[in-house]
Amino acid sequence: MFKIILTEPSENVTLGPQKRALITIIDDDADRTCSSHSSLSSSTFPLNETMSSIAGKVFHTNIQAISCLGHERVSGGDRFVFHLESIISLNSFGESSFIAVVPFHGLCEDNEDGSHGCDINVTRAGSYAFNMYHLIPGGLEGTYFTDSVLSMEHLSKRRIDALLNFTSFRGRNADFRTAQWVGYLKCQFTEFYTISIQFGDKTRIWLNHNLIIDTWDRDDTVKGSFIFLDSELYYPITIDYLKATKDATVQIFWDSKHTPFSVIPSSAFFVKVSANP
Repeated sequence: MFKIILTEPSENVTLGPQKRALITIIDDDADRTCSSHSSLSSSTFPLNETMSSIAGKVFHTNIQAISCLGHERVSGGDRFVFHLESIISLNSFGESSFIAVVPFHGLCEDNEDGSHGCDINVTRAGSYAFNMYHLIPGGLEGTYFTDSVLSMEHLSKRRIDALLNFTSFRGRNADFRTAQWVGYLKCQFTEFYTISIQFGDKTRIWLNHNLIIDTWDRDDTVKGSFIFLDSELYYPITIDYLKATKDATVQIFWDSKHTPFSVIPSSAFFVKVSANP
């Protein structure tokens, strides 16, 4: 981690109140764990296939972390999650799609030898598809659009944003109308948290697939939600943002008994990368 001092912004960029920034250096060593190479060494359910389950059934799988050079990892430190997505019918013709309406998330335990044991308890009968993700620490994946409905036909750019602490969208940051940030959130302490967001226009936040903040049709500038978080779990998070003014801002905060009110740090965010073979 490096600390840099920003002194002379260019291209009409303004700093706002912050004076420092954190830069995350991503390891590009070929012998790092490769998401697409890691595999299921054993599993009680098929990957990339649909399946039916009764309520109360427990599924188990073992994941072996493999480097981009094809070597099995022999040390721990990787983070994997997996979940089952329910399949629902979309129309009277019986056409269906994979929709995470009732997702079940599995907790993968790091065995510190390159392998991970994962269990998931399906509490509702239905048909499901299995997905596995490798979590990369240090931010959320940001997707930017030039329209107001987050359509891929109007994709502007994609990037990894370490923080949601934008005090002004100007210069190269201004070439979009809507944005969506996706990833996982992990807290340090098991307790109740207040998640809040300060923004200039419209926003909505899903945490663990629950809509906890929604100002898409309101004019509020600060909105918060009180929620319990377990420090052992990784929570999927999605943030939608609509920018209607040039000087729009968006900042996401948390606070709890042991966490002072602050912008959620990059260390609490994780980018999800598909690990399905």
